[in-house]
Amino acid sequence: MSFQPKFPSRKATIFFIICSFALFDCSQLRAEPIEIPIPPHEKTIAFTVDIKRHRYYQLELRTYFQNASERNAVREIVGQSPPPGCTKGNECGETSSFLIAIKSGDNVVFSEEKVTIGQFGFSVDAYFRTIANLPMRPGVYSFRVDITQLGPGFSKFKTVLRFASNPRSSDLHDGDPSLPLPLERN
Repeated sequence: MSFQPKFPSRKATIFFIICSFALFDCSQLRAEPIEIPIPPHEKTIAFTVDIKRHRYYQLELRTYFQNASERNAVREIVGQSPPPGCTKGNECGETSSFLIAIKSGDNVVFSEEKVTIGQFGFSVDAYFRTIANLPMRPGVYSFRVDITQLGPGFSKFKTVLRFASNPRSSDLHDGDPSLPLPLERN
């Protein structure tokens, strides 16, 4: 007497798989961040994002290093102290500034110049500065970032603009008076 397991029919299995995908909310998945390298002489960077969740997003300037000596050089360029603690000295690094314009369709929903100094954080292979924290609603947005000033040291290393969901942020909800007015599409 041998035991023979009973498997569902092929149609039942396919039906189960299709229903599982239909019920799974793919919009809750965290998308990979967008990183756009800054070529040495490039002054304008444009990209489009499809926002799925109403939350804070960050636009960052990241500079990568590959070894200990590069790490020290990048730290000098980006800065050793975060603002507002740093003063206009070596601890602030090289100044960078950006004119950011964000459009939803034909409407400009955000336009501002941002000046950055000092380090906001670091990872095992990069130092970074936050250019802007943006509360954004779901929608498709076109970004145009004009680099108005970027210290000469940044061009010596791989430097990127990075757009990503703020990892410390939870979803935002309408009606919270403590929140700034979120960017919204029209």
